[in-house]
Amino acid sequence: MVEEAQQSHRSLAEVIEELPNFQDPAAAVLDIAQSLAFAEDISQAAAEAQAKAILQAKGPQVIGATTTAVHQWRFHDESFYWHTKSDDKKIQRLASSMLRGGFLQDEPVTPRFNDMSAIQDSGLFSGGLVSGGGQARLLAAKLAWHVSQGVVSRLGLLPGIASVRAVWSSLLAIPTVFEQHLTEEDAMLSSSIKQNVRAQMSEQLHTLDWVVLTMKLAQAPLDGTPDQQRRLQKMFDGRAAGRKIIRCMSLRSLL
Repeated sequence: MVEEAQQSHRSLAEVIEELPNFQDPAAAVLDIAQSLAFAEDISQAAAEAQAKAILQAKGPQVIGATTTAVHQWRFHDESFYWHTKSDDKKIQRLASSMLRGGFLQDEPVTPRFNDMSAIQDSGLFSGGLVSGGGQARLLAAKLAWHVSQGVVSRLGLLPGIASVRAVWSSLLAIPTVFEQHLTEEDAMLSSSIKQNVRAQMSEQLHTLDWVVLTMKLAQAPLDGTPDQQRRLQKMFDGRAAGRKIIRCMSLRSLL
């Protein structure tokens, strides 16, 4: 797939967008069940029951830590991305790691919105979550799922292999944290903070981006009063990102 992206002069993220999407819960159940039946060496009926349990809807207002399957994320259009598309090398590196050891359970991802309501009357949810944090890892998870299925099919492996089961199980139970946001700006700001404070993230917001996001959320002018500056500083609880914004508040020349 990396070669396909290079030959077509497209990003790896764009190639991943064209992989099978699972907005239809029935298609998601079938794909998961076929993989589980092989990985765990169980009947198709038992695998389908497990797949339905994995895709169970969680309601319109999910808050807190849970797990999600790679099939429950919306990879196939631009709405998935909250910022820029992730770097090819980073996606490739993360996917390679997942193919060896699965999705790391101590690195949760976050969606932008909290709705995991059932699709129609299925009682299931699939293909709807959009990234709010951990975008590259989610893209890598989608790639790892697709590539691993292809490898297993081509090699004609016997069912019940422990290493395959471990990788697929981790991609069906991605650690996910749903945060409570009052507004879309609040969600975007939260994601932006995480993007900048984690050193391994490759895409950083520029100073002006920070100022615009923060001013929209706080409803404060760029040259805010000392009281407004203190309120913002308290909001960010002394983080480096907060101090950067405070220093920028008096720089009218940025506008």
